[in-house]
Amino acid sequence: MQVQQNPSIPVSEVYWSLLHKADKKFSKIRELPYYHRNRHEYDAYFYKVFKVYTQLWKFQQENRQKLVDAGLRRSEIGEIASRIAQLYLGQYMRTSEASYLSEAYIFYEAILSREYF
Repeated sequence: MQVQQNPSIPVSEVYWSLLHKADKKFSKIRELPYYHRNRHEYDAYFYKVFKVYTQLWKFQQENRQKLVDAGLRRSEIGEIASRIAQLYLGQYMRTSEASYLSEAYIFYEAILSREYF
């Protein structure tokens, strides 16, 4: 899903708004136990959180230079990648599906190899 950007709103404002939305959702999902009673409810919320982080990741990739000019630091990019990896790892712990573990590894490896922190 593409983030619709109003030309009158600066790229940095859109980014910080997306980041705030993603952080709120991430904090809520971290509070849920891995073995939630209602699996469908947890899965639905996981996909909502994952969707907003995917939007945020793509947005920062597409607008990286403008965001860096506005003060975005490498560690903040790393934090987004880390959160996505944590989502994958949490989903792996819930489902034992190896594909989630593989995706988490890809993000963690990228964090290390690109020296985001």
